[in-house]
Amino acid sequence: MAGRITGPYKGFFINASASLNGASGSANAPHYVGALSLTEHGVDEPRKLERLVELGSVTDFPDAQSALEQLEGAARDYIDELLSPRERGG
Repeated sequence: MAGRITGPYKGFFINASASLNGASGSANAPHYVGALSLTEHGVDEPRKLERLVELGSVTDFPDAQSALEQLEGAARDYIDELLSPRERGG
C-alpha cells in the first residue's frame, strides 16, 4: 500500500492511498484500488469528499506508488473541474 497527504492544491488537501486488492490465482485478478479524500480547510475537517476508485490491473502499474500518482493526478483534475466555473466567474 502507498499513501500520502498532499496540499494545499488550489485550497484543497488530498489524502490518497492505493493498495493491491485480490490474489493471484483467485477468481478476481489482482487490481489496484484507491481511497481518496478531499478537504478544503485541512485534513481534520469533518466535511470531505470521499471516494473509492478502481485504478486498474496489477499489470497497469509497476508498483503501488505509480498507482498512487495516477490517483493524485485524477484528484487534481477533479479539483480543477470543481473550480473552473468559479475561475470563469460563473
